[in-house]
Amino acid sequence: MGNGSSTIEIAGKGVFSVNRTMGMGSFGKVHVMSTKKGESDLYALKVISKGLLLSKGSSTLKLMMEERKMLSEVHSPFIVNLHFSFQDSKNLYMVLDFMEGGDLQYQRRELGGTVSEDVAKFWTANILIGLKHIQKEGVLHRDLKPDNIMLCKRGYAHLTDFNISTKVNKHGKAKGFAGTRRYMAPEIFKITKEHSPRYGFEADVWGLGAILFELLCGSIPIPGKSEKITSQFIKPDDWETNMSAVYTPPEISYPKKIPSKVQNLLKHMLVPGPERWTVEQIMDHEWFKDLDWKAIEKQEVEPPFVPDFKANCDQTYALMDCGMMEEKKRPGAGKIASDDQEQFKGWDYEVPDNYRVHYKG
Repeated sequence: MGNGSSTIEIAGKGVFSVNRTMGMGSFGKVHVMSTKKGESDLYALKVISKGLLLSKGSSTLKLMMEERKMLSEVHSPFIVNLHFSFQDSKNLYMVLDFMEGGDLQYQRRELGGTVSEDVAKFWTANILIGLKHIQKEGVLHRDLKPDNIMLCKRGYAHLTDFNISTKVNKHGKAKGFAGTRRYMAPEIFKITKEHSPRYGFEADVWGLGAILFELLCGSIPIPGKSEKITSQFIKPDDWETNMSAVYTPPEISYPKKIPSKVQNLLKHMLVPGPERWTVEQIMDHEWFKDLDWKAIEKQEVEPPFVPDFKANCDQTYALMDCGMMEEKKRPGAGKIASDDQEQFKGWDYEVPDNYRVHYKG
């Protein structure tokens, strides 16, 4: 399947048109797929090479299987939902919501590096609803960043990329060093091989605070590359003990361009874990007083920003949105031994009708 139109037959689902290849990821391709009736219902078809997965070792395969499992347990109009997954002898397949609008990082840059207060507020509200929904299922995302928030064609924001998400325990806590350092909560930097403190949903609140800050300012709250950010939390002589000491985050400077109400909100989000507000507390902040939360949750509000429809027809745009690489031949994609096929048991899935999510995009 290339950039021309092709077809794929899915058992029990019929024949679908594969309209083009959006690009290449680490383990395979992503295509735009539609029903044979036309392109009114578009999906993203993720094709994952079993051989490439196996060549990366058991931990990589486990992450992929965990993401599929996680997506079968969370259903919301504010995430990129999994419709069904299946496999053949060479590949794994995932059929997901297609997000025509690209990700927030791309759109922020297209808009000149920052977005208006109204747009930032609307996107933040969407993310908060998405977090509220996944938290009800006990899910901690752990990798909130602009690249992992996608827009549908109407302009609503959706959480995506659940490959390092996890379920919290009965006390609402999780463990493990995971995330993107530029958006990672300070408490996660405490984790070492010898010492693994627990953290909860407040870790995602920090990530959202960092996103909101960046949308309005064009930079993250603690500037610098990943290594520099890490060094601001860790003493230089503690590197050999693998981040065993953590300090209070550097004081964050709030530019005047950030409205006073937003500054007040961020000061409740970008603080040490125990003081950080919950999603519900944030939604009740005065900055959101003019929003109709119920109408937004039903997606009955017209978004203040509507993305360009080039994502439906422009190959370059799609490649950039998805962060994909150019296609190239790579080792590891050959024939799979029958014994290895056993490792993919449990991959096949179809969302039950009572959980099927239809967003208005």
